[in-house]
Amino acid sequence: MPKRSIQQRYQSLGKVRKNSTAFKGARLQQRSKKIIVCKNSGQQPVILIKTVRTGIHSKKILRNLEIDFSQNYKIETIQDQVFQGVYTSITLRSNDDAMMRVFFQVMESFLKNLVIPIKDDDLEIKLNKLIEIFQNLQIDTGGTPQGLWAELFLISLSKNISQSVEYWHQDENTASLYDFSKGNYHVEVKSTLSKFRKHGFSLDQSHPNKSFTVVIASFLLEKDDQGTSIDDLMKKIKASLKKSKPELLIKFDDICIKTLGNKFKDSIHRAFNEKYAEEELLFFDIEDIPNIDELYLFESGISKVKFTSDLGFASPVKKAEYKKKSQLFRNFLV
Repeated sequence: MPKRSIQQRYQSLGKVRKNSTAFKGARLQQRSKKIIVCKNSGQQPVILIKTVRTGIHSKKILRNLEIDFSQNYKIETIQDQVFQGVYTSITLRSNDDAMMRVFFQVMESFLKNLVIPIKDDDLEIKLNKLIEIFQNLQIDTGGTPQGLWAELFLISLSKNISQSVEYWHQDENTASLYDFSKGNYHVEVKSTLSKFRKHGFSLDQSHPNKSFTVVIASFLLEKDDQGTSIDDLMKKIKASLKKSKPELLIKFDDICIKTLGNKFKDSIHRAFNEKYAEEELLFFDIEDIPNIDELYLFESGISKVKFTSDLGFASPVKKAEYKKKSQLFRNFLV
């Protein structure tokens, strides 16, 4: 029998009595009480993680999350059995279906790399990333569903998915300029719904450091309600990561949520035509695209210059030549 997900465990619990002081719960792993998937009297999901008290930790109450360290909890199973234990609780403070889906998705990634039981001091450090992810769900980060879909689709097409996620926004100094990086080699993903290969660039982006080689992955996209969604791509990539590099799961969720911010939970079903996107994917060297003179980078009083470049006036790279330059290009220029 395949292992049931956190969401499936939660959905099996049924309703909790309004005034109940106990959680209704189910073990995530059948023979272990280390992680318990629960529902509270407010019908909200709660994850209990077996912890060892090592200090005094104040309860954290955020907009969407509540975290309480190393408390004694009573849990009733669906078979009406009752047990108690010391756990740290992570509660989603929402009954919104879309927010629950995000919570279950992120918790799957978070729990994958925990060694349990865990000292609550150690767990608190790891929870900082979880808190950051859920705080990003409240922010307008400026990213677009179309842009995220294109980046995820390129990862899904790549030769080695886990390697692609490692390269994804790994360098904070260049993350604002390019999507994938390995040393001096970079890949920037651009997409358009137009039939013309016109993409927006910043002047800084279009004139990289002289030691850099930057390849543009240019997609032409078509919206398709019956097509491949952001959620579909995320599930495919995460399934691969679970088998190859589960330690990258939380990084993957973090980038996806950070990209869309408060638009994430309502955008994951945005879909595009996968076949058309793959057929219309071309790669260009940034040195070959129509560009603005780099002298404007140093012009007094001018900053944050952005422009549209029509890559229809440029020639795509010869993949075989660029694959010789870097593992990054060998991974993406398949």
